[in-house]
Amino acid sequence: MKEKTEKKKLLKPSVLAEKTGLRVSTIKFWTQEGLLPYEQGGARLMRRYPEREAIKRISEILKLKEKRLTLPEIKEIILGGNDE
Repeated sequence: MKEKTEKKKLLKPSVLAEKTGLRVSTIKFWTQEGLLPYEQGGARLMRRYPEREAIKRISEILKLKEKRLTLPEIKEIILGGNDE
């Protein structure tokens, strides 16, 4: 049986922000901190976020923020001590 290869849907920061209710500046900050996975894409090599992975990661970050964890604590949990 042939496996169906599913193409990842890549989102611009503004679209990801709209889907998650966050500000674009938050998306960009978390990206700079190494918390959000992204790919370079498009003619201008702009960041594009794999939809499922990014939304799942944002959900994880928000749950940890609700528990009042600090950014360094969140990074430790999410990245497992491996700053990217």
